[in-house]
Amino acid sequence: MGRKRKDLVDKSTPLILRVDNKTLFLLCEKLNIDFDSNAEAFDDDTKKEIILEIQEIVKKFVK
Repeated sequence: MGRKRKDLVDKSTPLILRVDNKTLFLLCEKLNIDFDSNAEAFDDDTKKEIILEIQEIVKKFVK
């Protein structure tokens, strides 16, 4: 038996996207996202903000 599974359209899918940092710097500058270009890596808050912005860009693109 078991529970009824959700339809695929009602789910979300995690995707892995590799983007070079030069492009991410340009994206951050364009979207006014604060980042430290001298750091060894992007901090978690900056990455979360970038991901949210990319999600919004994709949503707008497909509309």
